[in-house]
Amino acid sequence: MNNLHISLTEFKNESRVLKQVNSLSNADVFRHIHIVALHEMGLDTYKKITDRVFLRRIRLRSREFGSNLLSQIIKYFEFWMKVFLMYRREKISVVTIHSSALLPIGVSLKLLFRCELVYDAHELETERNGLKGLRKILTKINERFLIPYVSKTIVVSESIAHWYEQNYKMSRPLVVLNSPPLMIRDKNNHFKGALNIEDNARVFLYQGILSKGRGIELIVNAFESLVGTQNYVVFMGYGPLKDYIESSAASCKNIFYHPAVPPDEVLNYTCAADYGLSLIENTCLSYYYCMPNKMFEYTMAGIPSICSNMLEMARYVNDNGVGFILKEFSSQGLVDCINELPLTIKASFYENCKAASEKYCWESQENKLNACYRQLASGG
Repeated sequence: MNNLHISLTEFKNESRVLKQVNSLSNADVFRHIHIVALHEMGLDTYKKITDRVFLRRIRLRSREFGSNLLSQIIKYFEFWMKVFLMYRREKISVVTIHSSALLPIGVSLKLLFRCELVYDAHELETERNGLKGLRKILTKINERFLIPYVSKTIVVSESIAHWYEQNYKMSRPLVVLNSPPLMIRDKNNHFKGALNIEDNARVFLYQGILSKGRGIELIVNAFESLVGTQNYVVFMGYGPLKDYIESSAASCKNIFYHPAVPPDEVLNYTCAADYGLSLIENTCLSYYYCMPNKMFEYTMAGIPSICSNMLEMARYVNDNGVGFILKEFSSQGLVDCINELPLTIKASFYENCKAASEKYCWESQENKLNACYRQLASGG
């Protein structure tokens, strides 16, 4: 029997989905695992990831119709129809959808294929940043009406699991943290060498999506006021704020931009920093409950995290002794935090990082994931 994963992205940097399918493949849960996503110019329409895992990006003719509401509905229906026609004879036993927008497609395929349906919510879907007005109302109606048809819901933090359990009066979702595989990496000076940063400087790293709601402007403002000190910041990633960061870097000698790197290379770069930044803004409930993978990556690289006082991030830092929490969420609050950092990191901190990495690494998560899918695939 086979597993089908559906993503409404172009599947360029979907590290969570790749970790899931590789774990399921290695555990021999399914004969074949198919991933279907959206096509974009310059990307392969078909790719064999492993002997068991296959990626197909679907070309939509309706993408030429524009972005109004009617066009979006036509594109959605075309995508659904092509997914159904492509996989109707593949003996799919479990369909996995990776956003709430895919619930109508997932539920319909569950009925047509007579299979199980997994809803992997990558965040608190109805409370995410920027979702408002009619779109938010429709998202809430869609999820509330269709989630009872889901065989198993998977979420990325305990707080989000609690929210789903309480709001929908459903059994508690399975929590699968978005943590990286356990990897031991040695400290290196990549950033200092590549960006010509002096040897005795402290390098602060922001890695991930460069977009609103993630404290990027706050970080830039803080380091603009730290010019002339031994504190430097590197932004590594991609997103709509890339030009803003590059402009700030051009005018401020202690701010740098580094392009995003492939998921399997991230940790090598993380190890080149001295501190990791995760300053998520409290703009929505999804952010307040989030547990970003960068927090686990900082810990695995053996560098302290500096994070905002969001529920899950603060709990993780406090419970495991792996970083610092901003007392005040402002550029001056970050400056004060940096100025109060100890001159040397205690040896006990590295022991804390090692223990936390072993506790939360992907290997500890995939056991739960594999058990869930194995039960579904067997009809239980």
